[in-house]
Amino acid sequence: MPPIKTVDLLAQLSNLEATLNSFSFEQLSVDEANELKETFRVFKQNLENKIWGTATTSQTEITKGFTREIEIIDSSIKTSLHQQTIDLAPVLEDCMGELGLLQELVLLYKQNALEFIGQARLALDNKDFEQLRFCSHKVKNGLKMMHTKALLEIVESMQNVSQTTKDIAYLRFLYECFVVEYPSIENAIDRELEALTKTKRS
Repeated sequence: MPPIKTVDLLAQLSNLEATLNSFSFEQLSVDEANELKETFRVFKQNLENKIWGTATTSQTEITKGFTREIEIIDSSIKTSLHQQTIDLAPVLEDCMGELGLLQELVLLYKQNALEFIGQARLALDNKDFEQLRFCSHKVKNGLKMMHTKALLEIVESMQNVSQTTKDIAYLRFLYECFVVEYPSIENAIDRELEALTKTKRS
């Protein structure tokens, strides 16, 4: 097979980057997502250095490096995937078996999550890291209470980054992960609540 052209290689790289930005964060822990992001960042930097910084590097060498790194990233995704389930039974126990109280907590959870989405978006637009840290901290208790680990890990990472590196690009990435994953988590909570309601009534 003939060596891939540089322009085509970079186009494939852009497509891959878009794909990685849209993968399901719910299925990765924060550490796993960070490792995947760092792997891709290093690869992208090395590739750009080879293309723009070393004129003697052949197209074949670049393509081989590209293929090898893609395999590493693909392997990281496949080995890191895990499925989160929503179990409201412990929350119901904390509510002393009162289904009405659980329903109120679920409603409050949803309100707080939507409030976080709005406040975090505004903080990101203004690059207000202190406000972002505050609203991330504020929503954590509700996420813990409902045992929604995936969303909790995202928010904890946002809180940490807003206090330390203040990497706005990564913060936007984490925010988008939360926005993308929240509807599926909410639907899972609704299904679990419906199942518990039917069990209580039977």
